[in-house]
Amino acid sequence: MGPRRTRVKVLERAQDDHERLVKELKARPSGAPASSAAPAVNTTAAIDDLLSAFQALGSATTIADVLATFVEQLAAQFPRVALFRVKKSHLQGEHQIGFDLKTDIAKVVMPLGMDSLLSRAASTGQIQRLGAAELKDASRAPFSGSPNCALAIPIVVLGDTLGIIYADDAGATKGKKAEDADLTGERIAEAMQHHAIALLLRMSNELKVRAELQTYARSLLNELQQMYVGDGQAGKDSEDLKSRLKGNLEYARSIFDSRVALEGGDTAALLDDELAALVEAEQATPFARDLAAAAGRPELAQGKQNAAEAS
Repeated sequence: MGPRRTRVKVLERAQDDHERLVKELKARPSGAPASSAAPAVNTTAAIDDLLSAFQALGSATTIADVLATFVEQLAAQFPRVALFRVKKSHLQGEHQIGFDLKTDIAKVVMPLGMDSLLSRAASTGQIQRLGAAELKDASRAPFSGSPNCALAIPIVVLGDTLGIIYADDAGATKGKKAEDADLTGERIAEAMQHHAIALLLRMSNELKVRAELQTYARSLLNELQQMYVGDGQAGKDSEDLKSRLKGNLEYARSIFDSRVALEGGDTAALLDDELAALVEAEQATPFARDLAAAAGRPELAQGKQNAAEAS
């Protein structure tokens, strides 16, 4: 299936999900008794929330705007919501609402290789959910607190996972009404997911630019590595190697930043992301250690990842 046909399919699915959810909500009288198939909800409020979310998402103009708006709109359904961006081997926090964090959300790092609610969403490309019984096991709960429901919502566009949205109901009033609100929130989250993906597909030019810049960043770093190896073979001492590598990195960063300024979009951090991935891949080598030091991030070469606990 070609990219154009894929975009059409996703757009059609988003529209179908939107129309189906609105019809379901309208078909339920406000305050009607709950059933296993249709929980009692304030249908007017739910429809208003959904339409408001779609309107807000529709006004976003960049990938970063769509993801941040998703978090802000989903916060109307869940007390705690956070955005995690995919950074090669891990997920890194970027934006949050409702968490009482002991440290900045940007310092919350979750390895993709570790089994967790968020890593499963990233690997499957499907919404993942934990219920009250599962969340009682502290080892399965992504964060502290006492939620009865937790969701991980992947945003996947043309095979590229742009981010994972986490949401839970920690702090919400417990009881049947809270359970009904969670079920409604889940359906709204799913509809928002499809709508956001459809919008991001329309931003295919930005996604193309992002892929091209990612490749360009890798090529610049590969050139740095080749020059480093060449300098070593030429007999330059350790201090000279480090000095030249730092100068070459600064030059590479300047020309990459110039291209980013021309292209625009959500791409400024791509060089740093690729640098971190390269250091991790070649962690045991002198080049990796010297590159991390030249970038002002020696901890990258030590295999250490910061983690912060949310409460």
